[in-house]
Formats: sequence, C-alpha cells, structure tokens
Amino acid sequence: MQRKNISLFILIISFGANFLFARQKKPRLVIPIVIDQGSRVLLDKTLPFTSQGLYRISKSGLSHDQAYFPHACPNTSAGHAGLSTGVYPDTHGIIDNKYIDEKGLDHKSDEDNSEESFVFKKDGSLYEHGCSSIRLKSDTLLDQVMLESEPTDRWSCAAISIKSRAAVMLAGHQGEAFWFDGSTGSLTTSKAYASKMPAWVDQFNDQYGLSKNSSYVWKPFLSLESDAYKKWEINNYDYSAMKRLFKKNIKPQMEKDKPFDIFTKTPWGDEWTFRAAITYVKKTLKEDPDANILLWISLSSVDHAGHIYGPSSMELVDMIYHLDGTLLQFMDQIYDLVPEDEVLFVITADHGVFEIPEVLQDKGFSLPKRIMSKDIMKSMNSLIKKMHNLENFISSFDAPQFYFDADMYNRLSEKKQEAVTETAVNYLKKVPGIRNAWTPKELQEKNFSESSYAYRFKRQTYPGRNGHIMVLVDPYIMLTNYPTGTSHATPYWYDINVPLIWYQKGRWQGEKISEPVSTLRVAATLAHLMETKAPSAADKHILPGVIEKKDQM
Repeated sequence: MQRKNISLFILIISFGANFLFARQKKPRLVIPIVIDQGSRVLLDKTLPFTSQGLYRISKSGLSHDQAYFPHACPNTSAGHAGLSTGVYPDTHGIIDNKYIDEKGLDHKSDEDNSEESFVFKKDGSLYEHGCSSIRLKSDTLLDQVMLESEPTDRWSCAAISIKSRAAVMLAGHQGEAFWFDGSTGSLTTSKAYASKMPAWVDQFNDQYGLSKNSSYVWKPFLSLESDAYKKWEINNYDYSAMKRLFKKNIKPQMEKDKPFDIFTKTPWGDEWTFRAAITYVKKTLKEDPDANILLWISLSSVDHAGHIYGPSSMELVDMIYHLDGTLLQFMDQIYDLVPEDEVLFVITADHGVFEIPEVLQDKGFSLPKRIMSKDIMKSMNSLIKKMHNLENFISSFDAPQFYFDADMYNRLSEKKQEAVTETAVNYLKKVPGIRNAWTPKELQEKNFSESSYAYRFKRQTYPGRNGHIMVLVDPYIMLTNYPTGTSHATPYWYDINVPLIWYQKGRWQGEKISEPVSTLRVAATLAHLMETKAPSAADKHILPGVIEKKDQM
C-alpha cells in the first residue's frame, strides 16, 4: 500500500513538472513593435496611466527594464539596423540616417538610385529615386527566416513604417518593406521589394490614403482633468520647434513638397501604420491560412513629434496614451485571426531622447546647455584660416560629427591633412561642454576598454561613412544645428535606454529583469523563440528570462 502511495506521489510530481516545464507553443505570428524615440523614461512616465494595450503587455509580459544600445549614438537607421541584424554599426555599416562620403557626396542610409530600386508613386508609376537595403552590410533576422522558410513551414516577412529607412533596415535583403509617401499621403514600396505595386497596397490606399481634403483632429485620449496630464512642463512651448498640434485640426500643407507629413506628427501616424499592418496580415492569411508571419512594425509618430516638442510635452505624453488604445485594438484584431497563444509581441525602441535643455533649465537644473554647431564651426574655421590659410574648411555638422570640405581636404598632402585635423581636434577638446574628440582612424586603430565611451564610438564607425571628427559632449549638453526642439546623439542613459517587453499568452507572467542587457541580443532571442537561425553575425546570447526553463535544463 505504501509503495502504491509513493508511485502515485511520483506520478503527480512528474505530471506537475511536465506541466510547469511544458514547452510553450512556437509563435506563428511574430510582431516586434519599435517605437521610434520611445525612450524608457517616456514609457515609465506614462505607463502608470495606461489601461489598454501597453498596460496589458507590460503587466503580463516579460520586461527588461535596463535594455540599452551599446554604441555611441543610436539613431533611427542605426537603431533599427541593430535590432534586425544583432550587430554594431561597425559591422552592419549603418552609422546614421545619412552620411557624407570621402568625395563629399551625401547619401541617405536607405538610398539606392538604381532603376531596379525606384519607388512607386500612388498611381503605380515610378519616381526617379530609389530605396533599398543596399547600404546594409549584414543580413537580418528577416533574411534568415526567409532563407529557412520551407513549403511545410512557410514564413511571410515584412516591415511597415512611416519612415522608409526604418522599414528598410528591418526588412533587410529578402523580405518586403512598406512605408508612407508624404508627397501623396499613401503607402508605398520600391522595385527592390516588388515588381509592381501590390494589389493590397492599392486597395489600402483607396480606403486609407490621404487627399488634399483630409483632416485629423487631435483630441486628448484621456480626460484633461486626469492626473495623467498634470505635469507642469507639459504645456511649456517656449522652446518647441513648432506651434502646438494638440487639440488642433490638422490639414495637409499643400504648399510644401510633402504636404501630408504633418499628419505623421500626430497619433494618426501610428493608427495608419497599424491599419497597414493588419491589412498585410489579413491578405497573407487569406492567401495561405497556414502561413507563419514575421511582421516588424516601426511607429514613427513619437519621433516626428518628439524632436519638435520634447519628451515631457503634451504631444508626446498624449501620443503614448493614444498608442495604448490603438495597440489594444490592433491586438484584438490579430486575435480574431490567430489564437492568442500563437502570437508573440515585442515592444522596444530604436533610441531614447534628451529633454529640451531649456526646459530642464526652467526646472532649475544647471547642467543642461544647448551649444550651436554654427558657433563652433565659425571659431574653428577662423583658427584654421589663421594657422593654415584655409577658408571655410569645416563644411558641416551632423551630430556627433564634423565634416571637412572634401575637395579642399583631398587636395592637401597627407602631412597637411594631419596638421589641420590636429588643430581642429585640439580646439574641440578645449570647448566647454565637449568631453573628447577623435578621428575615425584613431578610433579604429586603437584599443579601448569596452566600458569606455571611446569604445562605443569605435563601434559606430565604418570605413568611408563617418565625419572627419567625432565628438563626445558632457552629459546634458546638446551640440546641435537647431535653436529649438531636441534630439538624441550621445551614449548617455537618456539616449540609449529603451523599453524591451515580451508578450505571448501563457509564456510570461509579468516578470521584470533589472540587469542591463544589450538590444543587439533581440535578433538572436527572437530567432530562438521562432526556432530559426539568427542573423549570421548577430550576438548569439539569448536574453535572460526569455527562454523556457525546460530549455535551460
């Protein structure tokens, strides 16, 4: 009798262990969502007042509260490329949204003006400019999924965003990329991804495309009497780059080249992106009800408004509340198509953001300061004129890089180049608010401690794509071309710390992990959950807490 009881006990324990460590379903639909400029600070400020999509995911998912980009100055292109490839800019090649090459020619990160990559107009004809991932020098998660896709386990893969560079960096070389055309107010792609405009895109544009008669009223998502809006700086527009859009009726600015871009600075942009995403999922499942889907969604509206108004503004705070509601609607639409336990959502961002310096000054913080790049360039050029007889040698600045006049620089002897560069670097190191300055060559040739800022700058260099001098400012210093608004171009926590939350029904139960983790591990972690290969050069370390206990045994 006692032996029977022991056997029964072992059976119960065994069943319980199998239940506890049962393998979670491989997700059939994987949707990583990148909130452009969605800093951890902004999310922490607003999450307590959410009650819908963001609330659901953050409460029931797994959150890495100290996720960060480990290189010097994450931006839209480099951030999205890092998430999709799992490698640093010195490997994937995308150091910024644009760069000036050694001949002085400007290049956008997603620019490809070959005829095979021309962008489609709304009517199906082509612009004479192109867009592709030709400048991305590493494969992405989406590339690997497409390469591994089999007839018995087929994946459809795409990336959708307001911004072409965001969609392209996520899509990589094998998938599809779709983005917003600010000239026509419509969804588009390029010949790099489709031989002709897809029929579903035409149908989407017929239903959701903008026209000169379109309008959008930005209404507060919550009651203005709510504590969600009771922050003194929320109505401080003294240092914004535009007049307020909140509670305004938004209409196309037909006098501009891209009259519909104004809409992307409002919650409309995120709503439109989610509409495009659900349309893609529906058409894919209609074509193949058994298809698996990897769909990257990049939400650009926070970034478009954030540069103008800053992270503490009414626009940014209310944008997150609108996103909270729109995300829940999107999730419910997805769950009508695919069982909830077969869907994996990931919430993250491509970079953080610096508060508007003058707003912090008004709060009594003495460190923040805006330094105008034109003033630094004027002083440097005066010094170089005096010492080397070269006129207007410093040609431009794009944080955190100064560029020399390429023609002038290339005509100098190597010895003269070194002498002028040394003059400029030494000057910058003495400017109050600038902590250090390096040439890309110096960064590439020297070894630095991985904990140093110099190492982070080193990892954001790529031959032929950096400025002649890269600068590190002190914390809370903004070296910028703009007299108002804000940006992100430093290795400090406010610019690199981003949310990272994983949600699949039944897999996690609101766990939080506080150890610092690199966002470059997202690609390999997603690959593990999808049971596919990670990008070839990616950091292969799986993020802590994500994998099932059974897999660790």
